[in-house]
Amino acid sequence: MGKDNDMRLSGMLLPISALPSNYGIGCFSKEAYEFVDTLKKCGQSLWQILPLGPTGYGDSPYQSFSTFAGNPYFIDLETLVKDGLLGRLECEGADFGTGNTIDYEKMFHTRYRILHMAYQRAVTNGITETDDYHSFVKKNESWLPDYALFMALKDANHGKSWSEWEEGIRNRRPEALEEAGQKYWQVLPIHPTGYADSPYQSPSAFAGNPLLIDLWELVELGLLVPDDIKGREYGEDPSTVDYEKVIAQKKELLRKAFFSFKEDVSYLAFIQEQSWWLEDYALFMAIKQHNELRSWMTWDKELRFRKPEVLAAFKEEHIEDIKFHRFVQYMFFTQWNKLKAYANKNGISIIGDIPIYAAMDSADVWVNPKLFTIDISLRPTLVAGVPPDYFSPTGQLWGNPLYDWDAMERDGYNWWLSRIDHAMKLYDMVRIDHFRAFDTYYAIPADATTAEYGEWKKGPGMKLFDTVREKLGDVNIIAEDLGDIFDSVKKLLSDTGFPGMRVLQFGFNSEGKDSIHLCHNYVNNCVAYTGTHDNDTIMGWLKSADAKAAKMAKSYINANFLEHKNVSFIRSVYASPAALAIIPMQDILGIDGRGRMNVPSTVGGNWTWRMKKPANKKSARLMNKLTTAYLRKPSVTANAKDK
Repeated sequence: MGKDNDMRLSGMLLPISALPSNYGIGCFSKEAYEFVDTLKKCGQSLWQILPLGPTGYGDSPYQSFSTFAGNPYFIDLETLVKDGLLGRLECEGADFGTGNTIDYEKMFHTRYRILHMAYQRAVTNGITETDDYHSFVKKNESWLPDYALFMALKDANHGKSWSEWEEGIRNRRPEALEEAGQKYWQVLPIHPTGYADSPYQSPSAFAGNPLLIDLWELVELGLLVPDDIKGREYGEDPSTVDYEKVIAQKKELLRKAFFSFKEDVSYLAFIQEQSWWLEDYALFMAIKQHNELRSWMTWDKELRFRKPEVLAAFKEEHIEDIKFHRFVQYMFFTQWNKLKAYANKNGISIIGDIPIYAAMDSADVWVNPKLFTIDISLRPTLVAGVPPDYFSPTGQLWGNPLYDWDAMERDGYNWWLSRIDHAMKLYDMVRIDHFRAFDTYYAIPADATTAEYGEWKKGPGMKLFDTVREKLGDVNIIAEDLGDIFDSVKKLLSDTGFPGMRVLQFGFNSEGKDSIHLCHNYVNNCVAYTGTHDNDTIMGWLKSADAKAAKMAKSYINANFLEHKNVSFIRSVYASPAALAIIPMQDILGIDGRGRMNVPSTVGGNWTWRMKKPANKKSARLMNKLTTAYLRKPSVTANAKDK
């Protein structure tokens, strides 16, 4: 108002946060509009509020994370319900605090969780692709990208001040923020690890691994406090997983979180949607826990044979243990789906992994023994493995029960249909380990001590995959076709149209330049690797390979003093005709044999390697450079096609 204006006006001071609300804090709800009506009735012409920015230190609007952004707490949830982005029960069932004051801690944990749900549905419904949305982003590009990046980094750093972040990020070095130009992230199976900590010996083909649950997110949900997590012993070496210590600590902390957890609408919906596998798995794990984690084959006879009245009595007596395992799976899949959505939003597709066989000590075999080579006493008659090969002179004796493919066919392959359908909801693409067994599989007598005396048997072949296409449509599958491959396996691969695998490391063997694993022999419809989780790292292999193979490799990749040998291997794979190239992280980082993930036919010491820190700026620049140079960066590929 100017100093010469003689008008005398009045108004009221009321922060948005102080408005009445059903959801813990005042917001842009109908109550805000009713207050405007009240002001009018009272003869007022001004409404003074406090700053609208996100609150920071001390929950103060004067300590905001941004001078431009708006406070997410002020978003009206009722509007999101009307727009179909939230369910009314999801809002009403959430804990925003009680009484007439704002409980900021509960607001932080609850409001953001609900807004994340709304966001995921907005993406699914195409709202983030509308003209209005893009127009908003464009109009606010002077501040919005930096703010969104800042808040994402803050979340990734568990709410720490930016002054405590990693140096490269803290100092906003462009190369530290730069994308590596990748399209895919391939993971090993995310199921619970079983015998010898192997992800390929899981107690369930459908459950998620509790060890992968982020404990800090449980803190954000109010189920744990920071002191619960800090000061515990998770292992001394940050480059390896100490399974014994991690299992002990996470088991205790997940139990504690479970006791603090209150069932809500989203949890009940998850339980209902996943009941087809979850109930059997939760019961299996509860019984296993009751039996000191012993194999189900050692349980009391009534439990082994799943006597209905005995199972019903166990459920009643141990219902809390069963509920605990339901809770753990809910947390796992909530976090996994959130991570996958974030990856997809950033243009990254997830490649998952399906172990072809189920573990003997699994809920899958316990519940469905008639689908496996199991006799009437519930003992396996034939088990899985492979004959003597590159990795072992006596073969690999895996010990998994084989499928009774005749029984599977009579059942319409329903178990496999459920498994593939479940996997395609978890991932964007799936690698099936040991794909060749769908054509011919190696059957070893269950009492054998090595894999030398098995025999090849006929698998389901195209009958299974015709059923998959009929019931599930086209699915994105990578067929792991390594090892001793018959012509019939090649035909099955051709008939399915699935890409097979090529591993450069395997190219430097006795086959010479004719090896299908040498880059010049790759076809377009394949996935090229420098190595797999069963190989040594590039640098480790170069140190241990025989002199002839190492000499051939160095000549083939043209390794010289100007470039590290791991980079030359990667460059060769990227330059190949293969449609897709996947590089193990250890090879990108140039780690020696200490980074090897698994040594086949050995027990103990496998599956333990992990990165000490996220990939550094140097690695990001390298991968960006190579993906651009060989037209493997999505934007570069698209531009090349346009030209």
